[in-house]
Amino acid sequence: MLSASVRAAFVAIICVVGQCEPVEGGSCKTYGCSSTWVPGRDCQCNPACSTYNNCCPDYHPVCAPPTPPPPPPTYPPPPPGPGMPGHLEWTNPFVGPGTSGSSIDTASCVVQNGMAYFTSATPQWAVFALDVETGAQRWNWTTTGISSASAVTADDVAVYLTSNGAGSSATTLYALDGQSGQSKWTLKLPGGEVLDRPTAQDGVVYTVLGDGFVSNAVGTTQQTFHAVRASTGALLWSTNVSGSSSAPAVANGVAIVSTDVGIQAVDAETGQHLWLARGVSNSWSQPAIEDGIVFSATASAMVFALDLKTGEQVWNASASGYNALGPVVGGGMVYVSGAFNTLYAFHIKTGKYAWSSLLAANHLWSLPAVANGTVYVGSDVDSLLHAVNASTGVHLWSFHATNAVRSPVVADGRVLFGANSPWGPGSPSSFYALLQ
Repeated sequence: MLSASVRAAFVAIICVVGQCEPVEGGSCKTYGCSSTWVPGRDCQCNPACSTYNNCCPDYHPVCAPPTPPPPPPTYPPPPPGPGMPGHLEWTNPFVGPGTSGSSIDTASCVVQNGMAYFTSATPQWAVFALDVETGAQRWNWTTTGISSASAVTADDVAVYLTSNGAGSSATTLYALDGQSGQSKWTLKLPGGEVLDRPTAQDGVVYTVLGDGFVSNAVGTTQQTFHAVRASTGALLWSTNVSGSSSAPAVANGVAIVSTDVGIQAVDAETGQHLWLARGVSNSWSQPAIEDGIVFSATASAMVFALDLKTGEQVWNASASGYNALGPVVGGGMVYVSGAFNTLYAFHIKTGKYAWSSLLAANHLWSLPAVANGTVYVGSDVDSLLHAVNASTGVHLWSFHATNAVRSPVVADGRVLFGANSPWGPGSPSSFYALLQ
């Protein structure tokens, strides 16, 4: 670094040859702010002046004012305005037995033929059907002696669920008329534990039920996988799978279940076992199938892509957290949420990380839904439904509900979801419809 006398002489020489004209005043208000050192000034107004201890006295207030603190976040966030995506169209708060539930099932509702169907805990477990346009209750169905019930699935004709009574060694599969809620048929099935919702596909209802005993061969609980004719309730086949299981997924003649042992594949027509991929799944969420690839997630938040025909691994990727929910596939991406506060996206072909979006104070304990370039996911403790750009992860808007937001579904131009106490029955449940 040059001494003060040498530097002054150097400045004088430069100024003599006409490259500058010394300016007196000694203030940034007079000199103006600059990005570099300016010869001929007795003090400087650039960012490096603090390093060289030659700042003008008014440098900081004139050229480097302190950054104002960001405004405190609005909580809960203001709801989107009328006509905007995320604006509340209607809500149906449930109060009273037969018309309400104190605990809407955590799984997403099912929308068919203009009605949203879901299960909820009343003094008896019940199924509810709401008009998607108005939120008006079209019908509800209850029966006695149920200790637990699954979420519902549906096709164009009926709504399906399983339930069992206290201490029962059998479970009942119900088919209810989608328009009236009247019973179409019931079927008693072996297996006393309801694990997850059934799956209705191509005229067949698939369901996995818990037997609750230990198999010495695999060292874990053994469950029974059933296929039932949707139109009649006739049992087509039954087979065993190992470990507590998710709802089945079916495509291209293969039925898949995700268990705490692994992904297990059987022939959808016969129930014959095809393959088992160990350690690539958990029992919390249903696997997804797209273009001959099975996508699954593990309790340690790993994401796997497997070949549907062989079970061979195509790629794997890692989110952070535990008990990942999903994956959900759409728009060339794979999305994962779960017992962590960040939504993750991976490229569907390679598993390469695309983006992550920090959304919640606590868990995103909701299966994501993706439609028209937007991902929707709910959080429990802060009771928010979030909308995120599906390509970039940019947060678009949030809606504040009364309670923990359950898995949303997108249908008929609306985002539909239930909300209830995050720890089970408690404060009253509500059901919401927002503009998509």
